[in-house]
Amino acid sequence: MTGVTLINGQASHYVAVNDRGLQYGDGFFTTLRVAAGRLVQWPAHMARLQTCAQRLGFNQHDPQLQPDTLYAQCLRAIDGASEAVVRITVTRGVGGRGYAPPQDATLQVIVAASDYPSHYANWQSQGVCLHLARQQVGHQPSLNGLKTLNRLEQVLAKQELADYPDADDVLLLNTREQVTATSMANIIWSRAGQWYAPDLAFGGIKGTATEFFARQHKVEFGAWSLDALIQAEHVIICNALMGFVSVGEIRQHATRSTQFSVISDFTQQLTTHMCQEEP
Repeated sequence: MTGVTLINGQASHYVAVNDRGLQYGDGFFTTLRVAAGRLVQWPAHMARLQTCAQRLGFNQHDPQLQPDTLYAQCLRAIDGASEAVVRITVTRGVGGRGYAPPQDATLQVIVAASDYPSHYANWQSQGVCLHLARQQVGHQPSLNGLKTLNRLEQVLAKQELADYPDADDVLLLNTREQVTATSMANIIWSRAGQWYAPDLAFGGIKGTATEFFARQHKVEFGAWSLDALIQAEHVIICNALMGFVSVGEIRQHATRSTQFSVISDFTQQLTTHMCQEEP
């Protein structure tokens, strides 16, 4: 697709070299799916942006952060595409002294569209294989759950994925050896009819797809060990773009792996339902 990139509502591909998002990761973002021309889970993504702005001390009343303004810019960015990805990035802009932010920051809001990943269809029909990562997720209480621009843990996890050519993604634990997520998705599993998910109290990103799942099914959130996950009957990974994908195998090392029943019909129905959910 030929999408449009907008910065504060103007078509552009350039930001200042001293933008605080570039210099310090001083910002946050959300990435949403476009399906049949609709912005999927729009209210959930706006809620994420507003939560990030509030907790990081950004001006929530900035004109560029208002729902109607952002919605219109997303539609401009996809330029009529039926299937696409839209990323909304918010930085604190330019200014301040060193790490100290300016009191009256002029926010930079970047809305950019791109193609929807083609490999998700295969994942949704066939399931995926995860490999336990060496990389762990750190604990920073003031940032827990937020989708900030600081994503080096995920970058290192993706770099490590290259060591496991038969795996589709890596499974991340936190520094307490508790299940957290994969490099790109949240994780949910079931045992004896009960669904479980990490509570992310010690690291991780609060996912819009997990929130959708929890509205459809009773989920027990908690701090779970790897053993608790390995004992599951069904395992699902999910995010706003790919929806819900069944996990067929988790490998801990070359000689130890656990197989799970792939429930693609169930996950594909969930994904369809999420894409069609009315705001």
